[in-house]
Formats: sequence, structure tokens, C-alpha cells
Amino acid sequence: MLRAAQGDRQAFGRLIDATRTTVCSIALAVVRDVEASEDVAQDVYLHAWHSLPTLRNSSSFVPWLRQLARNRAHAFLRKENPARRRPLDAALETVLADDRPGPETCLLERAERDSIREALDELNTDAREVLILFYREEQSVRQVATLLDLSEAAVKKRLERARNALKEALDRGLSATLERTKPGAAFSLTVVALLPPLVPAAAVASKGALAYLGTTKLVAILGSILLSSVLGLAGMLFGYYRLWRRARDEQERRGLQRLALWGSVSLVALVAFMDFATGRRATPILAVLWYGLLLAQIWYQQYVAIPRITARRLALERAEDPLAAARQAREKRNCNLGFVVGVLLGSLAIAYAMWRHG
Repeated sequence: MLRAAQGDRQAFGRLIDATRTTVCSIALAVVRDVEASEDVAQDVYLHAWHSLPTLRNSSSFVPWLRQLARNRAHAFLRKENPARRRPLDAALETVLADDRPGPETCLLERAERDSIREALDELNTDAREVLILFYREEQSVRQVATLLDLSEAAVKKRLERARNALKEALDRGLSATLERTKPGAAFSLTVVALLPPLVPAAAVASKGALAYLGTTKLVAILGSILLSSVLGLAGMLFGYYRLWRRARDEQERRGLQRLALWGSVSLVALVAFMDFATGRRATPILAVLWYGLLLAQIWYQQYVAIPRITARRLALERAEDPLAAARQAREKRNCNLGFVVGVLLGSLAIAYAMWRHG
């Protein structure tokens, strides 16, 4: 399973081989349509292919796959046009009407096929699951119990109820259909052929599943703050432009221009570093480190560099205007508030992304 989570198609194909009968049988028990059940099973495996890297416990794979098959089968019934489906009863009729040599061709007459249709309607989904798997797993109660995570006693009880509903002759006819429609190797090959790329081949060769999971988590976390960083860059440049317009001499303007250039370059460098690190060491700690460096850069500009560059002008304004000191104090409070709010929002974004993705 670890190799499959890394994007190894052959490994995932082996998982399909081991579970296809269970998945197709569960789907068939719900949709009662052989062809549709295989369509549902394909959908289940395609979903599993995408979701497998997020599955933390390999022992939960089969129970998760069983429940996924049930959910997808019920979703199929809700959205699919019933007129397009070929019921299990019709598939049974096809087998029974086959004129090729075989024991199934002489089991039932037309009246018996009608009885089968009525009997199948009386079976609940749990009974159909057990009955279908029983005949597709060489009539092994133990194997059915293992696949469905039930006790052997529970399997026997459900089988007994299903057989009582179908009666012996109908049971034999249905068993022929179920054995004949059991998914084979061609089903696995078809699903594997439909699998889209999951992880680049180089990543499969060089990274483990934990590294891939870390990369997925890291990308999600970065996505929550990269957009705000771009917006922050635009806001920073706009702020420098306002300061530049208020500058009184060329020295202050040049200082602000140099600081704006340094701030922009350092932000781009931080983003480039994050992109470089993502491909080599996938861990959310890097995202937190990156955010810390970004905050340090903003703090330096706001509380060290800008006050140093604008100190002479601010002193002149206070000397010329008695109200300037109060205005400057108000602007400083607003600036401090903006910094604190920005830090809190950014921290909440990272915390939410880490919680949401893992």
C-alpha cells in the first residue's frame, strides 16, 4: 500500500486484484446491475487512487474501501436513470437463456426466472452482499466473514435468510450468474489504465509516502499565505509611494526607493526559497519558518528602517505644526494595529491550513 500511495500503478493494481471481488459485489448488492456495479467499482478505485496518500492507517484501507463502495453505489442509484440500467435479474435471464452447454442453461424455466426477480426484491442489501460474495469467493464462509469484517456466525445467518427467501432452485440459478459475472483480471487492467498520474516518477523513485504527504500538506499551507504575501507586496509598495510623496528632500526619497526595492527583492527571495525547499524537504515547519522570516522582514522595515529614513522630516513637521505630534502618534498606533492584525490573520491562516490538511 505504501508504494501505491507513492503513485506506483503496479502496486495499486495488486490492491485492485485483492479487493475487486469485494468491491464489485458490494456495489452489485446495492445497484442490482452487473454492468453498473463494475462502473461503480471503477469510480471507487479512481477515488481511492486520489485519496490513498491521505489514508494514515494502512489497516483501515479495506474497511474504508468497503464503505466507499456502498456510498458510491447509493450515489449511483440517486443520479442514474433507472431505464438505462440492466438489472441483475436481466443478467440472470441472459445466462439462463444461453444455449451453450453448461449446467446453468437447464436449471430454470421462464416461470422460475420470474420467481427469481420477485425473490431478489425481497432481499435486503446486507443479505445480497453476503450471498454475492459467497458465490464469488468459492462458497467460503470464512472468506466472506474476513472480507466483510463479520463473524462466521453472522455470515451463516444472513446466508440462511437469503436462501430461505430464494429457495434452493433459485439459489442455484443465482449462483451460476454470480460466478459468471465475477470480475476478472481484465477489470483490474481496465482500472489501472484509467488511473491519472498521481506523483511524478522522479518523486516515486526518490521520496517515501511520508514525504509526499508532507509535500501535499505544505503546498496547502503555502497556498493559504502566498496569496496574502502577494497582496502584502502590493500594499507595501503603495505605502512606500505615500511616504515618497510626503518626502521633503531627495535623500529621503532615495532612501525610501532603496528600502522598497530591498523589501520587494527579499520577499521574492523568500518565495523562491520556499519553492526550492518544497521539492527537497516537505514539512510544514518550513512554512512556519518562512512566515517567521517574512514577519521579521516586515518588522525591520516598519520599526527600524522607515523611522530612520523619515526621522528628520517628522521632526520638522512637529516643529512647524503643534498638531503634528498627535497626528504622528495616531498614525503610529494605526500602523501598530495593522501589524498586529496582519500577524494574527496570517497565523490563523497557517493554523487553519495545518488543521484542515492534517
